[in-house]
Amino acid sequence: MRVALVTGVPLEDRSEIGAAYHTRALAEELVKAGLAVEIWSKSGAGAAAASTAPIVPLWRPGWLAWLDIFNAVRERKPDVLHIQYSTFVLGAGAAGEIAMLILLVLLKMRGTNLVVTMHDVPSLAQITPAYIRMNGYKFPALIVRFGLRLIFFAIGSAASGIVVHQEAFAAILARDYAIDRRKVAVIPLIALAHRAIGREAARAALGLSARGKTALFFGFATRYKGIEVLLSATQQLGAAFGLCVLLGAGEHPKVAHTAEYDAYYSGLKRRAESIAGVQFIGFVPDARLDDYIEAADVAVFPYIEAQSMSGPLTICAAHGKALLVSTRIAEKIPSLAPCAFDPSSEALASALAHFFGDPSYRASVESQSRAFAEHAIRGGETVAQTIALYRAAASTSRTRA
Repeated sequence: MRVALVTGVPLEDRSEIGAAYHTRALAEELVKAGLAVEIWSKSGAGAAAASTAPIVPLWRPGWLAWLDIFNAVRERKPDVLHIQYSTFVLGAGAAGEIAMLILLVLLKMRGTNLVVTMHDVPSLAQITPAYIRMNGYKFPALIVRFGLRLIFFAIGSAASGIVVHQEAFAAILARDYAIDRRKVAVIPLIALAHRAIGREAARAALGLSARGKTALFFGFATRYKGIEVLLSATQQLGAAFGLCVLLGAGEHPKVAHTAEYDAYYSGLKRRAESIAGVQFIGFVPDARLDDYIEAADVAVFPYIEAQSMSGPLTICAAHGKALLVSTRIAEKIPSLAPCAFDPSSEALASALAHFFGDPSYRASVESQSRAFAEHAIRGGETVAQTIALYRAAASTSRTRA
């Protein structure tokens, strides 16, 4: 079976969306399982990080992404096309979503065997004026809700199978977007390969204190991830608490180098560097990521909105790391409720103080984090379920023929 996965890919020297890392890991495992797999990535993004699955940079982000991908479908003729969908994946702003809409219509007309993994699944109730301001959208909430309904309707119509990574997102697709629940498969994320080097060795490699309290945040710098909540909590705890916060906040590839985002990012960096105990790392290269995760006592995810399965959270979970998450994440992942805090600086400061000062609370967080990892991040099961979805898509087209 020949499969093409459409997504960005991890890059050597800059950040890329979390779906890119999941897709590369999935593609590599599918190759091991005997499938002929290609990753169709965007062109002009920079040098791709190493991958055992072939990477073909063939689509230009923006208005014409649909044309490049559709031409590749006609010329390369994959048995299954698997789009890893997230908002603006084909280009920034309206251009990316319009390109996706055109592509979906053409794929439907052509009868392409299409599977779509939906990494972003916001509920309609989330789309408020505050949500619009936080994400920097240029359209009012009413238009954004209409756009989501339109693109999700197109996905539901064109795809023979839809993948999400949590039951909560499947429920939103059925309830808010009227997508047939029978089309939606809840498939766990695949565990990413990593080095388990141990806390002491990792801290030595990074020049960190062997005994200090250390918390990690890593991921894109965006307003919805609540980085400001973490910075305020660190200030409230004060230098005397002795917390070292490793802040791996890379520039978001979808909006980096716009005037508005550059101002936000530079302001965030200045504030972080002014707070005692905060080490602003910026983008964490793949080669050092394991060191930072292993060095931390706890990974913190203070998101003030959650509409997808967090890639950084699952990477940390795969390392067996203790997780502190906001209630916004726990609403989507109920098993993490014992690890949750309200997304405010006061609540996070209290959670960190309890984690480092109350052994029973720390043991509970660590236990729940391990349980989440065992349930939500799998290898063989993910691959088997994905291949079954591909076979079902291909058999549907043979039945139609």
